[in-house]
Amino acid sequence: MKRNQLPTLTPVPMVKLRALMLDSYVEPILEALQEEDVIHLVDEKERASLWEGMIEPIEASAEIRRWQNLLLRIDRLFSELEFREELGLLDQLFKPREREPLEVSFDEEEQLLNEAEGLVDEVEREVRGRVVRYRSIRDFLWSIRTLSVRMDELRSSRDVLVKIGWAPAENLEGLENELQVRSGFATLYASEEGRRRYIVIVTLSSHEGETQRILEKYGLEEIVLPEELSGDPDRALRWIDDQVNNLSRRHERRILILYDAVQAKLARLRSVERLGRIGRVYTMEGWVPQHRAEEARTLIEKASEGYATVLLSPVDEPVSNVPSLLTERRGFSSFRILAEMYDVPAYNEIDPTPFLAVSFTIFVGLMSADIAVGLTVLLGGLLILRGAGTRSENMKSLAQILLWIGLSSIFFGFLTGEFFGGLIPLPVLWMSSAEQPIEFLMVAIVVGIVHITSGVFLGMYNNLVKRRWRRIVGEQISTLFLFAGGGILAFTGQFGFEGIGLVGYSIVFSGLGLLLVGQGLSGLLDITRLLSSVISYARLMAINMASAWMIRTFILVGDLIIGTPIVGLALTAVLLIFAHLFIVFISTFSTFAHSLRLVYVEFYGRFFNGGGLEFNPLRKERMYTTLRTAGVEG
Repeated sequence: MKRNQLPTLTPVPMVKLRALMLDSYVEPILEALQEEDVIHLVDEKERASLWEGMIEPIEASAEIRRWQNLLLRIDRLFSELEFREELGLLDQLFKPREREPLEVSFDEEEQLLNEAEGLVDEVEREVRGRVVRYRSIRDFLWSIRTLSVRMDELRSSRDVLVKIGWAPAENLEGLENELQVRSGFATLYASEEGRRRYIVIVTLSSHEGETQRILEKYGLEEIVLPEELSGDPDRALRWIDDQVNNLSRRHERRILILYDAVQAKLARLRSVERLGRIGRVYTMEGWVPQHRAEEARTLIEKASEGYATVLLSPVDEPVSNVPSLLTERRGFSSFRILAEMYDVPAYNEIDPTPFLAVSFTIFVGLMSADIAVGLTVLLGGLLILRGAGTRSENMKSLAQILLWIGLSSIFFGFLTGEFFGGLIPLPVLWMSSAEQPIEFLMVAIVVGIVHITSGVFLGMYNNLVKRRWRRIVGEQISTLFLFAGGGILAFTGQFGFEGIGLVGYSIVFSGLGLLLVGQGLSGLLDITRLLSSVISYARLMAINMASAWMIRTFILVGDLIIGTPIVGLALTAVLLIFAHLFIVFISTFSTFAHSLRLVYVEFYGRFFNGGGLEFNPLRKERMYTTLRTAGVEG
């Protein structure tokens, strides 16, 4: 956990931070806060009515537009100099990040920001002079690379006129015919490159005027070969690539650092719009995690050299205005993307992430209980973690989730004795859904009751905190009584009105009574909803069985064709590999979807309302750089 953050059942406690500062210290203060991701700023314009005109809201400045335009220019340089990796689908998933973050200091970033426009102007001039100029030349040379021709043969002489360039494909026939008719003598070579045709025209110098008129008529874009190019097309291509690569290498570090610095500068400028102003004094208001409140105060006082006033106070307004920051729990943090995909918990609401993580992992393991499937998912998670996980935090979280569910599938595969549908016989340590469907169904129902009951207890906790006694009686306690009484009757099989059966019926009727007291007659509808919720967990058995028998069907087909002369073994191997990958693909998607449905619908509905405001701090998004530590810098 970061900075002594304490685990809590609800989101991290917040405090309100209010600060007054002189205008000359706004930038240093925001920069210090931005680097530490510590404050969620409140827009002062939303509070303007409370100040009765004393505080003036700050509107968007022309400076924001200037830096936005500069960022667009930098982004174009990224494309021109090929700083971004162009990755296919498989590379996006499995290829590790090649470029390590550049270590940078505050001073270096500040210097580059001061020189930003001059630097971008300089690089753009070089790009226009080399990269853009050479692009069409390079494409032309690539199209003629198989010809035995040298660069000096593509230049005009005293008696021979040589024109090279490109024209639209539909103009080629007319261009060729008119050159033959009007120019007397002309040789034309055209390469096929999509809708563009690269053309070499050779004719007599005496026909230059007529040839030029024809080329302009048919839209030829002329290409002029630089004098520096020599040798055959391959040598010329290497020379151009070297020029572009040298240009990229020379400017790469500064442009990458500048990109991150400009992004951060824009974030600070946009955050200024959330401040207020009284003359030269700026006001700032925001939410800070309680365990980092003193750190935020110190950052502001240090950045302002003491010329700022900071006030910290506990939550003093409706909790709907307070942002929710979920606690970083070791082993569970990767599941936050699944929790927040549904909704953000309110500030005073239970954080469902750890409960989702445990139940989701168990559900997926039960539905895809097969060692072979689990090993494949585990391997996929490791490859994604090593690849896309190095470039994206969300992909890193997804990879870690795949690792957990892969281990869960392996664990339940050992218990049920499943390895690719029995292809490798293993002892059944617990039970097999394929051979014992009724017993597996009962386990699924019990798992469902335990899952729903845990949601009921969480709902009871919520209502205890908010002192909603009627809801505790009518929703939570009544549900627990119904489960307890129904469980006694179901598991003992004593349905008569005597002995254990009478105890079970008494508890059930007590639950019905509490339900009517708490919710009235409409509460009886909860009984059908409760039954349908419990039955929903039968999908744990159904999907497990579907996967198990699907694998067995493929194995049966393999047994039928393996005896085919010559090709039988090869066909069977291909079939089983295809079957395994198909089962992994289908199983992963179906178990993901159904597990999330059980969590979101059957579990969340017992305690979770959502509608929270996500904690969104002023932060510096570093894509290509990392801040050099004081120790390294010194």
